[in-house]
Amino acid sequence: MKKLQIILILLITVSLLFTSCAKRYSATNPESGSLDSGNSNPPSNIEGDENVPQEEDPFENGEWNDINYKFDGNKISEFLFGVSFNESNVPTYKFYKKDPKKWELKNSLTSEYYFDGTDDENKAQTYAINPAIFYRYDFKNPLVDSMGSYNQSTKMKRFLFYRLEGNTEFFTINNYLIAIDTHSKLVFAYAKITKTESGQQYATESKPVEEYGEKRKFYEYDPIGFISYNQTEDSLTLTLYEEYKEEMIMNAKNYFPQVHDANRNVAGYDDANSAGRSPYYIEQEIGNIDPQTIIDQLKGKTYSIREGLDLYTYKFSDDGKKVTFTVNNFYDGETVNNELSYSEVVGTTSLKYGDVTITGIGAYDIIKDANREYIIDYQDNGPDFIYRVAGKTFKNSSENRTYEFSDDGTSLTYTENGKVETYNFAEQSSDSKAAYSKAENVFWGLRLSEHNGKKDGRISASANYANVDTTTAMAGELNDYEAFIDDTTTPSKFVSTVGGKTYFYRDYTQPDSGNGKSLNANKYIFNENATVLTYTEMVYKQEDVSTTYNLVSVNGTKATYSSNGKNIIISLGTDSNMIYDENSNSLGDYTAEDKGPFFLDIVRGNEYIAEDKSYKYNFSSDGKLLTFTYASGETIKYDYSKTDSEYFKAAYKQQDTLFPRYWALRVTSQGNTLEMSTGSLAAADHILRDGAYGWKALFGSGSLIEDSFLNAVAGKVFAMRNTSDSTKLERYTFSSGGATLTYEQIDWYTDQVVSTSKIEFYGYEKVNDTRGKYKYNDSNDQIVIVEFSIDSLSPIALSKANSVVGYYNYQDPGPYIYDVVKGKTYKRPNGDTYKFDSTGKVVEYYVNGKLDTTYDFSKVKSGNHLLSAYKDREKLLGFSRYWGVKVENKDVNLYVSTGSLATADHIINSGDYGDPYILQK
Repeated sequence: MKKLQIILILLITVSLLFTSCAKRYSATNPESGSLDSGNSNPPSNIEGDENVPQEEDPFENGEWNDINYKFDGNKISEFLFGVSFNESNVPTYKFYKKDPKKWELKNSLTSEYYFDGTDDENKAQTYAINPAIFYRYDFKNPLVDSMGSYNQSTKMKRFLFYRLEGNTEFFTINNYLIAIDTHSKLVFAYAKITKTESGQQYATESKPVEEYGEKRKFYEYDPIGFISYNQTEDSLTLTLYEEYKEEMIMNAKNYFPQVHDANRNVAGYDDANSAGRSPYYIEQEIGNIDPQTIIDQLKGKTYSIREGLDLYTYKFSDDGKKVTFTVNNFYDGETVNNELSYSEVVGTTSLKYGDVTITGIGAYDIIKDANREYIIDYQDNGPDFIYRVAGKTFKNSSENRTYEFSDDGTSLTYTENGKVETYNFAEQSSDSKAAYSKAENVFWGLRLSEHNGKKDGRISASANYANVDTTTAMAGELNDYEAFIDDTTTPSKFVSTVGGKTYFYRDYTQPDSGNGKSLNANKYIFNENATVLTYTEMVYKQEDVSTTYNLVSVNGTKATYSSNGKNIIISLGTDSNMIYDENSNSLGDYTAEDKGPFFLDIVRGNEYIAEDKSYKYNFSSDGKLLTFTYASGETIKYDYSKTDSEYFKAAYKQQDTLFPRYWALRVTSQGNTLEMSTGSLAAADHILRDGAYGWKALFGSGSLIEDSFLNAVAGKVFAMRNTSDSTKLERYTFSSGGATLTYEQIDWYTDQVVSTSKIEFYGYEKVNDTRGKYKYNDSNDQIVIVEFSIDSLSPIALSKANSVVGYYNYQDPGPYIYDVVKGKTYKRPNGDTYKFDSTGKVVEYYVNGKLDTTYDFSKVKSGNHLLSAYKDREKLLGFSRYWGVKVENKDVNLYVSTGSLATADHIINSGDYGDPYILQK
């Protein structure tokens, strides 16, 4: 009976993960699994797509936006689906084919398919899930209104959602499982358990993750795994990331997806250790977040967690504006008590209290800071037995007995009258008892108790040191074989914490200030037993200076070190990875990585000049304004945007551009060499991630050397008529210094720039005195390099790819008349009509509706291509006849000469014209 009770308790626990709806699955009626009948609450109505610029939309940009990425994503829906859960509630998913079973459409409105997976070896903690009905929802989240904007979004047209309903011998399962992206092949969690049944531990309600935590779309959170296809075996495999499995083991009931690190790479496909961010993650603007919405979730709540001997607690005030952080040591009591005040919002669920960032997870039943996660209303059972004995020695001299524990408490060396035995930790109970084993199925029970007012000052054991199980070993008072703590072996919390560690500090609190605070750093190096401290000052561009201090005294969590009469006091505090001074100011962080100074602090006020003296960079006193100067004297200005996660890189936004253009820069740690990206992109993050570097310059100053090509083209405009369609004037306009140029087409009909024709060239690079290279970004934001040339240093013609594309001081003759009139019909009130063919070079003349004469284009007038000569196909007395033809008022009025002449030039220069023929619309 007792064994059955234990099994039931375990199964009740796992059911918290599995169940989410009030109505139970019916083995006799599989239709009870429908969304409407299975959920006691109506689906959520969540807003659809956010307004994301197309060039920044991850659903529009990225290799993962193809259903054939990795493999054909349509294959996923060909497979049946199953799941089993181990003792830690971690799922294992399977895909298989099993005739005659197949997915069957059940509800077209919700795109719900189902199949009966009974007897297909789906298990929960080794217990069969029978019956088992699996549901798949194609491109619609079953927890959200099927007809709302969310599920109608085109973004959803790639996700398959899975759900399970079934029974084990002991409980009912109703679980919203996973969403699979048929394009990226990544797997996401989309549901959160939100309610359990009164008096029982069964979940009764699940909600979409979009309603909790950061309130992101489910696909913006980190994926939990990926799916792969073996073409040879025609098989699918779902690999869960270790990161996800570890979080499930810790707290499956309250699992909620996270954005662990927005700066890490997109999740990969190599193995279970390839976790990363979602390709669909979008950074939310901090300025749009109302901090009160986060404060309301925290106010009046208490969160704690135990680590070893210490209990860490955050207790928020009733208004949420303050939080008290305490550390309670099992032996020393409260060692830290800091009250922190709210200062700013730093994330969608993150607030800063003092210098500490606190982030809410899921429905705020968990919070985290930089060191650990804390659970709301945490039930503390005290430290584990192994932590209470770690590194300690207990002696009984009168009976010649010694208990000596390893540094981690998991191993015991027991000595009595010279006989030595070794035991290993096996199990503990809640009443200061533990069982250690000497061999398989041989256990000895131990108990800690107070002695002479000292907590855990005494250890004693069971009379029988060869018990057959841990329960028997820990039964009773365990008052035999007593021994007492040897105080000299009690580990000092300070010494055990800092011994052998290096603590580093560089001020990384203000990456965007350019105030220089990150330039200098400090390092504290402790030897193994913390008796010697080496303090190193790292001053920018100077040799490191180190001083050795010796330990003078230790008092709990504080220690005093001295060197040549100078004392420093170092203490432990709020953060277990930090050391502090006597006033609780941070001195160093054990986990800190020296990433060097911030970009702004390195470059502020500096000048960098190219080795060939053709350009230079000048930074303002805080580094936030960059002026780039060409040898021609032309300048381009850039404004600081952000520092990269690699602190020696930063993005700058070019001033005065039609569309956003961001450039990346990087500098060496000592600030001697600067480089700029060879192209620009529309987003700061993108150029920092993808930018290639060139435009090298060295720290220093000097005069620039003139560039002959730039001097020749600076401020000039080159133009000519388009050779394919002369109604378009092509124009290349160089900037005042020649370093950039703009290409445009001017429409003859409107005298306006054709909006789709404009190209901005940038990134000048000299080839020689008459040639230069420029770059532009094409419609796919890919960088294209173009080489231009000039005919001399006093240029008349501009060429591209050895073809002339424009002339300086171009005298525009207008478009060729045949490009203007082609395909058009002109008529007089009396009905006389001219009809031009599709080339404009053949025209037919009609009188009274009958073809009278046909003419062929001959030539245009030099300097005015709208005045021309057309040749009559019929000769007069054996001689050719030419008629003058011209258009005016753009293409509205056509004039034809009143007579003909023997040569084209004569009619062009001296023809007389009558009333116009009018363009027929």
